[in-house]
Amino acid sequence: MTVELVRDRFLRLASRAGVDVPAQLLEGVEAYFGLLRTWNRSINLTSLNIEHPDDESFDRLLVEPVVAGLLADPLRVKRAIDIGSGGGSPALPFRLSVPGMGMSLIESKHKKAVFLREAIRLLGLADTTVEARRLDEVAADFPVDARADLVTVRAVRLDHALFQAIDALLKPEGRLFLFGTTESEAKNLAPKKFSLDEFRTLTSSPGSCLSILKRLS
Repeated sequence: MTVELVRDRFLRLASRAGVDVPAQLLEGVEAYFGLLRTWNRSINLTSLNIEHPDDESFDRLLVEPVVAGLLADPLRVKRAIDIGSGGGSPALPFRLSVPGMGMSLIESKHKKAVFLREAIRLLGLADTTVEARRLDEVAADFPVDARADLVTVRAVRLDHALFQAIDALLKPEGRLFLFGTTESEAKNLAPKKFSLDEFRTLTSSPGSCLSILKRLS
């Protein structure tokens, strides 16, 4: 797939999701997707077919994070943390769509952490770092004054251990973005200190949704 085809597909799907993509963001998304394709040939970064991607793959990897970035922007997020960053989606397209935001990516697998650091360097993302440790290790000694305004999660099991870690990473009144989590799942699985703030469908692809939770204390 050529750069032109990547651009055209992304812009078409972003428009279908109601998003106008500025030139700088378009360049960043294209660069990220190119890096992902290149590295994925030697390191298993994503199970999605990105050599010959369909619309659903594009939505999942690129469009969903950009749409979510528009929802984060009014919240005036200064710092975000992504848990289980893997191949960099949603974290890196999300970070690209919110200029000026700092972000930490937590990814315990060494090869994936190497990719993430190289992608951050090549994309020129300031104040964006990778924690190459397990989530519980990061949470165990996380400074209170470094807590984030926003935590993002996708494809990570929603259980007590996860929410316990998020509790250490997220500020009171901060938001938790759960990609691919339905409204009922969010209500049933989240602890009482979190309330469902908003539920949104992100794209027309199956399962493309976002539950936004607010930490109450």
